[in-house]
Amino acid sequence: MKKVFYLLSAALIALTFAACSSSNTPEGAVNAYLKALQANDSRKALEMFYFSKPVSPEAMDEYVQMVDEKVNKQNEKKQGIASWEIGEVQMAEDKASAIVPYTVKYGDGTEQSDSQKTVKIDGKWLLDSGK
Repeated sequence: MKKVFYLLSAALIALTFAACSSSNTPEGAVNAYLKALQANDSRKALEMFYFSKPVSPEAMDEYVQMVDEKVNKQNEKKQGIASWEIGEVQMAEDKASAIVPYTVKYGDGTEQSDSQKTVKIDGKWLLDSGK
């Protein structure tokens, strides 16, 4: 019984580390962003961005509304985000920023390719808002 407990504990710890490491990468940040967009969770999607200046709660509410109006309506027209693929990450020499190419596949069969700059802030990868 103890062996089973230790084996399950070790597996849980390994899964926890794997989950943390994969989400704390440039591609993990873009993946989390796209997953939030797929779920029409604009606030969560925007939480994946780094803003060089603090954003007030009121401004964040306006950003959420803007994303809801533009991105979510586009996703609705294209029958939602079906899946996406992350391309080869282009890491900067200083390892503090990276460009992540990706392709979104929509429910209507169309695709859209783009790339996103990511930055490492306080040990966490975020999408660069450019602001």
